[in-house]
Amino acid sequence: MSLIILIVCSATLGALGCMAAAARSFELNADEIRYIKEHPVITLGVDESFDPFVHRNEDGSYSGIDVDITDLIFQKTGLKFKFELGKWTELLKRAEKREIDGMASTISHPCRARYFNFSVPYCQYSSVVLVKKNNPEKIHCLKDLEGKRATVMTGNINMLNQVKRLGVDVKIIWESDTYELVKSVASGRSDFIIAGEPAFYIVAKLGMADFIESSFPTGETTSLCYSLRNDQPELVSIFNKVLRSIPQEQIVGIRARWLQGGAWKPVDLKGRIKISDREKDFLSIRNNLGVGLKEGLPPFCFFAPNGRLKGMVADFMQLADDSLGSGIKMLPVESADPVRDLLENKCDLVMMCELKEPPEPGVTYTTPYVSFPYVVVARMDKLFQDEFQPEAGQMFLIVKGSGILTELEKAYPGIKVREVESVKSGLKQVRDGFYAGLIATSPIAAHEVQTNFLTELKIIGHTRIKASYAVATRTSSVELNRIFQKIVGSMSGAEVRGVVNKWMAVKYERGVDYALIWKIVLGAVVLLAGILYWNRVLRQAKLRAEEALEAERAAIKANLNFIDMISHEYRSPLAVISSNLDLLEFKTSREDKKDVSKELGRMRNSTRKLVHIFEKSLAKIRLDNAGMQPEKQQVDIVHLLSSAVRDIRNAHPDHTVIFQQTGDIPVVVGDPDLLNIAVINILDNACKYSEAESAVTVNISAQSRRIVVEVSDHGMGIRAEDLERIFEKYFRSQNVGRKLGVGIGLYLVKKIIALHEGEIRVTSRFGEGSVFVMELPVFEMK
Repeated sequence: MSLIILIVCSATLGALGCMAAAARSFELNADEIRYIKEHPVITLGVDESFDPFVHRNEDGSYSGIDVDITDLIFQKTGLKFKFELGKWTELLKRAEKREIDGMASTISHPCRARYFNFSVPYCQYSSVVLVKKNNPEKIHCLKDLEGKRATVMTGNINMLNQVKRLGVDVKIIWESDTYELVKSVASGRSDFIIAGEPAFYIVAKLGMADFIESSFPTGETTSLCYSLRNDQPELVSIFNKVLRSIPQEQIVGIRARWLQGGAWKPVDLKGRIKISDREKDFLSIRNNLGVGLKEGLPPFCFFAPNGRLKGMVADFMQLADDSLGSGIKMLPVESADPVRDLLENKCDLVMMCELKEPPEPGVTYTTPYVSFPYVVVARMDKLFQDEFQPEAGQMFLIVKGSGILTELEKAYPGIKVREVESVKSGLKQVRDGFYAGLIATSPIAAHEVQTNFLTELKIIGHTRIKASYAVATRTSSVELNRIFQKIVGSMSGAEVRGVVNKWMAVKYERGVDYALIWKIVLGAVVLLAGILYWNRVLRQAKLRAEEALEAERAAIKANLNFIDMISHEYRSPLAVISSNLDLLEFKTSREDKKDVSKELGRMRNSTRKLVHIFEKSLAKIRLDNAGMQPEKQQVDIVHLLSSAVRDIRNAHPDHTVIFQQTGDIPVVVGDPDLLNIAVINILDNACKYSEAESAVTVNISAQSRRIVVEVSDHGMGIRAEDLERIFEKYFRSQNVGRKLGVGIGLYLVKKIIALHEGEIRVTSRFGEGSVFVMELPVFEMK
């Protein structure tokens, strides 16, 4: 494996070196300058599973190779970027329709030239064959692939063509994203995949290094570029000029930061950067470096009672110190204005300096290595907004010196803003009702709210503005800037996220409190039981009061509103439980993981079952209301099934769930939420009533203007005398034994399919298994 990784890295660095060797300065022509003024924000689509090219962080910001590259384009041209994550095929269609400006992490291909111009390549990697650990299929060369199963991502032309160019007969299995590709090999659903270094990152992220290994290189090289709308030729011209001007060390640094961080073995931090003789001379005459800090700004930086510096800045300084490995000490210099002190030679650098527009004269910045969105903090009675939209007449606060006033006025014309001395004093005024809200970066806002205003204020939404942080040095300190550019480039994405999560997430330092988690889960069970009991009481009351039908309908409507409110309050603690279980597993040491993972898995499965039971109960209440109508829209049924299969695989890890697609599948018209409930119920039953380790197969095909979804299992089957009643409300077959259930799942499925003018049928052999077939009409354009 070491040899293969060396081959991949050598090929990539060689290609990047050739591209960067041609780096040069550039000038934008009049048409390009006018284009940037008329199109200040460019929207790029990228598949949501394309780590580490674009990754959505927990706070809503984005990071990755493409984010770092576009940040450089922004620094050099002022052109801003917005990323939209989703399914590859859907985003590609949107780009072809000009709904977005282009796609990131693509290849140039003649079939797409009708819609796109392609930039020069900005990242290259060589492909290898990845197989299950210990290579059970004995795949060592091309001829060994004959007759094997290969997993390919739906809509990925490059991956499909690489498999075809192998020149051997293989069976192709389709998966919806790159994470499922990796899982398919680890689980044995397929025999191999063809992938490059980005797959190593995902393997490390999933913790599957002990389940997958590389076999041999294919000799294929993938060159990634940006696919940009071809009706605006100035856009690709701007991209190419900037990409050709980026120095080699920056390109290599960005690449190493993300892809080396995904290696399967930890990277030794000590002395991992190489410095030139001039840089060594510079360090040799320095005993220490003064690092400018903003006074008391947790969680970025603050001093503990023992006088030690704490916070993100302290951890990033430690990473930089370890990377240098030269004995140079970095000493904190606290200041009200670190940039001013930097220009006045009172410190040597600012470790976390927010990039301003225009840049501060006399200051040079490295590539930004971390970014956070600006968020809005308001009182508890305000509703959450997916994207912040200020109301007319409202006044908002910003911290003096934050430098975002101009960007706010551009993003939200007419917004009223006033400056305040500090975040804490501003939040007090918001709490007292003098202002509508305060706008600040997410870490600072979250820290102040959790520390001082937990029951009075909350974050109600993200703005369109983000703060990007880099290392700032004086322009005259050329060697120092180059050294820290290398340090920033050597930081892996995992290291940066580790520092951020440490200071923005809950810390568990004394082990796992299982008792507390079980109390929360049991509390949720009691709440669910109360909801179900209340629903049953209302139903019985309705049967006793047929003469007051109109009044009863009003009561049902009130009950639905109540259930909706309870639903929101119920999902929130379950979401907290689920996310904290994931966090606990992440923070557990490797030595303790074996003991803890099983317990965490049981809790996670219990939480998923609660959610599933609750969703079924809520759907039944809604469907029993005579006035309920599905909210129909065009639905990508393949995407919906892929997501449902992924959820069921997580809920039933002891089963093998196989998803197969026959031919092209057109869209249907329906309510995606109700259809998802129907599919999940069928799949959940298939797993629940079949033995562990058995297979459940999902096949979708198009037949005579109908979409046919067939779900088959090898479970206990259904008695012949029960088949006619299997879709009745509250009916359960006699042979289910002690399996949990209330008999409303299949009733819901039949009612949902009927609402969509479809049909459902079942065939079964007792003791051998069942086959459920759902048919839905194809959407026809009128």
